Amino acid sequence: MNYYEHHIGDYDQATAHLTACEDGIYSRLIRWYMASESPLPADVKLIQRRVRAHTRDEKNAVVAILEEFFEITDEGYRQHRCDEEIERYRQTIPDREAKKDNARERQQRARARRKDLFEALRGHGVTPAFDTKTAELEALLSRVTQRDKSPNVTPPVTRDNTSTHTPDTRHQGEQAASTDQREGRDTSQPAAPPDAVTERALQLVLLLRPRGAALQTGNPTVRSWAERGITDVQALQALEIAQQRRHDAADPSAINAGYLDAILRDVTSTQQRPPSAPRNRDEGRALASGTSLAEAMAATQHHGGSNDVQRIEAPAP
Repeated sequence: MNYYEHHIGDYDQATAHLTACEDGIYSRLIRWYMASESPLPADVKLIQRRVRAHTRDEKNAVVAILEEFFEITDEGYRQHRCDEEIERYRQTIPDREAKKDNARERQQRARARRKDLFEALRGHGVTPAFDTKTAELEALLSRVTQRDKSPNVTPPVTRDNTSTHTPDTRHQGEQAASTDQREGRDTSQPAAPPDAVTERALQLVLLLRPRGAALQTGNPTVRSWAERGITDVQALQALEIAQQRRHDAADPSAINAGYLDAILRDVTSTQQRPPSAPRNRDEGRALASGTSLAEAMAATQHHGGSNDVQRIEAPAP
């Protein structure tokens, strides 16, 4: 037995007259009895050695406790309360074994289910992270299956900026509606259009997660990228920057949506920043011709000196 019930009230009532030494000896004898699930040996000297009774008082305490609380039999010293607890413990063994078997069976079913989900997703070209939860795997498989079966979904993820465009299905819808009317079908309940934001968020997750990003399709931050029109190029650039920063800082933390979002904002703001305007006429001509301002000034001085530059910049009379 690894544990047993200890009724404090009953124990205190039965041992209130014992000295501290006798109480300690009795406690050691009970623990030995319960751990071995068998009576104590009939050899008193062996018992004294096993419970570490070395002094005269400790040895006398062993003898006194055995005489008061234990009964000598052919099998050794027995204690009826300990025997009752051991018997009750043994009766619960079948229930505990059945619970262990049920737990193992549930674990095997869960592992088999996860294996089937991973194989099904790989069949659709999706490789989720190994620690993805089962519920998330099921939701991802459902979305991927619907995407592959539906004709009105966006094209596969590409490396250019067209991956964020949603196909125009208005003409297809009109043609389908007219066909249904000619064939007498009920068109009072049209099918709901696909969710473009969810579809784009899924594309970004499938693009970045195999490359090391810890992302989930339902994350509000990932959905905000889809709403903002983040392209594949921008997402890959931000991930590369994030991975380089983690490497430089020797930080093994996962690249989550929040960390990647801050870098994405810098990437998009840099790409949207307009070029600076020329400060004067010479710099404007140099930029237009593809030469530097220093080269333009040197050419001007060679042909006409600095007065030519001054004449060009001077206002008309």
